[in-house]
Amino acid sequence: MENWKMINQLTNQMLNLEDVNPVNLNCGNVYSYDASRGFGFVECLITRLNGSCWRRVFFHASKVKEWYEKLNESVDRVSQDDVMHRLMNGAFWYETEYTRKGEAVKRIFTSDEIEQLKNAVSSIIDKESIYKYFSRNIVSYDKNDQNVKLIEIGFGREIIDRLDREREKYDLEQKELRERLEKENEQRVQEKKERLRKCKQQATEDIGLYDVYIDGGLDPDVAYAYYWDGDCIVRFKSSGNEYKYSLKRAKIVWKELKDDRRNRNSSKFDDLVNSRNANQIEQDVLKREKGKDCVVSFKSLLDELFESAAKDSIKKVKEAKEGEKLSDRSEEEQYQALVEEMRPKNFTLSHEVSMYIIQHKLHEKYGKLAGNLELEKNGSSFTYRGGISPAFYARLCQDLNLGDKNSGARIIGFTSYERMKK
Repeated sequence: MENWKMINQLTNQMLNLEDVNPVNLNCGNVYSYDASRGFGFVECLITRLNGSCWRRVFFHASKVKEWYEKLNESVDRVSQDDVMHRLMNGAFWYETEYTRKGEAVKRIFTSDEIEQLKNAVSSIIDKESIYKYFSRNIVSYDKNDQNVKLIEIGFGREIIDRLDREREKYDLEQKELRERLEKENEQRVQEKKERLRKCKQQATEDIGLYDVYIDGGLDPDVAYAYYWDGDCIVRFKSSGNEYKYSLKRAKIVWKELKDDRRNRNSSKFDDLVNSRNANQIEQDVLKREKGKDCVVSFKSLLDELFESAAKDSIKKVKEAKEGEKLSDRSEEEQYQALVEEMRPKNFTLSHEVSMYIIQHKLHEKYGKLAGNLELEKNGSSFTYRGGISPAFYARLCQDLNLGDKNSGARIIGFTSYERMKK
């Protein structure tokens, strides 16, 4: 018994367990590390799991060196590889303290030390709270993520097993959903082909003067689609000019052409397109087609197109000005604005947000949040444009209920668009 007490005292002395304050225990991924300056910042996962705001804590390279020494590993100068890879793998358990410069990492614990601190660790947060947090965000849960491994070290395998089962259930549901959507999409494709076939069949019954856009795709074989009441865009050519508008709104044009199709040298079509006699033509047609709301003059159609273009231009200028104002705001303010803008889009995958940012050139507007992600997979690294800062990615997925591609790639770096400008 005396020997056991002596061993226990020596162990406590070696680890200074009596000095450990459970309130100051935390863990998380390394957010950044500057090897040339010998310091970095680590995320506070436990703080976030407890429902507090997202934050990071300063750590010095000397703490990393002490950690390696406890593992009987010699490190002369702590490199980027020592922190982000090797034994540490860019994540660790730690204890904080308050210095004259603020909160900082006091010491970094090994897995064996955390095992000996199980009672202290279990007192800092309820296991069910951990499970609920990851369960709410099961779409981005990854059992290979370093944060998940830290939770397993500190709280045991039980939570991870529950989350693994829930993720497997989610993946199965997503697989069934994808198969159903693919089947529905194939059905829509076949229906579209059938509509196009009927359109072509109807079109061959009239003269071949015009090209028609069907559902966004150019089909030069379709000559005439007046009788087909579907979604297509008519392209008129006249005197080197080109005009496009919806088929339903173009019925007045088709009506005039149908009445005059026997005389191809007639100037009536050019007059109609160039709006020289648009008002008179409109009055003539209205007399014949009285009460039909589909009849609209070609001139009014053109006016509508120009008005729409002007509105789009004004909207883009307004969005650009709003983007300039937002670019000066904090990360949190930009994040709230991004969530507000993305929510109506009903995106289901996180990469759709990235594509939207790139396609709509929002890198200035969300310069602090968006940027280039450096990813690593199977020993190869690559850059992903339009990525969201790792500090906000999980929140974004949770707030917008986004999934991901589960590519298996690991984030090794992030450079915001704002930082690229400097």
